[in-house]
Amino acid sequence: MKLVSWNAFCGNEDPDAVRAFLESCDADVVALQEANATHLSILADLGGYRLFVAEDFIEDGVLYHLAIASRLPAGDHRVLAHNPERAVSPSIQGRRMKWIEGLESQSVALTVGDAPVRLVNLHLPCGVAPARRLADLDAAAAHLDGADRAILCGDFNMRSPPGR
Repeated sequence: MKLVSWNAFCGNEDPDAVRAFLESCDADVVALQEANATHLSILADLGGYRLFVAEDFIEDGVLYHLAIASRLPAGDHRVLAHNPERAVSPSIQGRRMKWIEGLESQSVALTVGDAPVRLVNLHLPCGVAPARRLADLDAAAAHLDGADRAILCGDFNMRSPPGR
């Protein structure tokens, strides 16, 4: 299985370049973080992929998404709310930018060969304390729900080693 996980937000406003990049990857599964409506439209138009979408964060009133697109057999899409009250980020940068982040995480059940695999896609908030980051990871573990095989991908916003 070929998997691409990509935070598509910063500097990726050219739809033709985004499409060319995704096509060049020739991935079985694509997981995006901070995907805008154009990114979602490109994924939907690539052909051969089944698309699953969840909410990622809000900036300046614009909702960005998490997305999993799979050419492999996929289903049982799960979405977990991490910030259902849509509170502004507790980080210094998040408060300054008025980010409403860490809204949801998502997962799908894939079939890779004959084996079931749970793929989890998440985007952890930027600049938060390690305790908050670990709490979000613990919450995302609910996606696993007894899965024997799993892949965790996304944007972890890690600026220091865990535990610091």
